[in-house]
Amino acid sequence: MRTEGHPFTKLVNTIAADIVRKWMTDDLNSLAAACPDFALRPPFPFKVVFSMKYFEQGNVDRARRDLVTSIHEAFFYRALPYVPPKESPPAWDYDFACLVACDASYDGTLSAALNSFAEPVKRGLWDGGNVYVMLLRPR
Repeated sequence: MRTEGHPFTKLVNTIAADIVRKWMTDDLNSLAAACPDFALRPPFPFKVVFSMKYFEQGNVDRARRDLVTSIHEAFFYRALPYVPPKESPPAWDYDFACLVACDASYDGTLSAALNSFAEPVKRGLWDGGNVYVMLLRPR
């Protein structure tokens, strides 16, 4: 968990008016916490933050929306700025993000959704965003 709260949201379709109301509140509830699923750091050679998702059912449109939301969340965690280490928690300082998504749908809907994205977008996730999408598909 990141030790510093922040006034931003990991959600893609956030309404600005809702953010304004939240930012006008004096309590700490106006700050969000970052709690990724897990992370790797030294002695591992890379600093990677992970987000994990499970997709079981839905059509391709839903799978695309879920993928976009999940990829955005992984990027969001990776993009949060450096926070120095505290007494116990390590620093928040990640170079890469990885979305690990399990496609448990009968027809491989999530895989089809990922394959439908344009190649420049898929390459740009890694080349420009330092986000790797790992899709697990049981047989």
